Amino acid sequence: MSLRKKFILGNWKMNLTSEEIQRFFSDFNESYNPKDKLNVGIASSYPYLELVKKLSMDLILTGSQNIHFENSGAFTGEVSPLMLKDFGTSFSIVGHSERRQYFGETSTVVSKRARAALNHNIIPIICIGESRAEFEAGTTFKIIEEQLIESINNCLFEGQKIFPVIAYEPVWAIGTGLSANKEQVDAVHLFILDKLTNLLTNLKLSTDSVSVIYGGSVNTKNCGELTRLESVDGFLIGGSSLKPVELNEIIELSF
Repeated sequence: MSLRKKFILGNWKMNLTSEEIQRFFSDFNESYNPKDKLNVGIASSYPYLELVKKLSMDLILTGSQNIHFENSGAFTGEVSPLMLKDFGTSFSIVGHSERRQYFGETSTVVSKRARAALNHNIIPIICIGESRAEFEAGTTFKIIEEQLIESINNCLFEGQKIFPVIAYEPVWAIGTGLSANKEQVDAVHLFILDKLTNLLTNLKLSTDSVSVIYGGSVNTKNCGELTRLESVDGFLIGGSSLKPVELNEIIELSF
C-alpha cells in the first residue's frame, strides 16, 4: 500500500466574493468531517487568503493559485513567497494550464516558482497535462514527460523535508464536463510515478515522497472509482469545490 500523502484540494480560480465565501464556509464547516491522513485545502484568489483561513478555522489548508520566485522586487502584479507565508499559506498551485495557456508560463518558470515555494516551506502543486490536440495525436506521454522533467527541475534535492505534489490535469477535461476514464488516469499516473521514482532514487529520497493527484472535472460520480486506483493520491478540484455540499461529498467518498 502506498505511503504517499493524500490530498483533496479545491481551486476556486477567479470566483467568489467575500459574501459568497462566508456563505460557503457556513455550509461547509457544518458538515465537514476531517479524515486522518487526508489533507484538504482551498486555493482562493489572493485578496481572500486571510478570510479563507479565518472562516475555515484552520480545519483545512489555505493555498494560493500562484507564487512568484523572488522574495521582493519590481514585479508588479506578482505576490512573493514571503507575503504568502505572512498569510499562513500552506500550498501554492504552479503551472496550471490556464497560466500556461493565457499567460505564457513555461515549465522553466514553473520550476522556479515551485522551488521558491519549497524554500519557504510551501508545498508547490505542479500542474502538467496535454491538450486535446496532443491527446488525439497520441503524444500524451511525450508531453507529460517533457513538462514533468522541466517543471520539477531543481525541486528535488537531498535532505529536503517538504516535497512537491504533481497534479495531472488533461487540459481537454478541465471545466468541460469531460473526464479521463480510470484506465487513462491510471496509465498516466503510473507513467509519472515511474519517472519520479527514478529521480527520487538517484537522490536517495523515499519513492513515496511525491504525491500524484488528478484534476479534470472531478465530481461525486467519478471520485470514488478514481481513489480506488493505487496510482491516484487525490484531486485538484475546480467547479465542484465551489459547492460546499458537493465538496464534502467528494471528501466523504474519497479514501
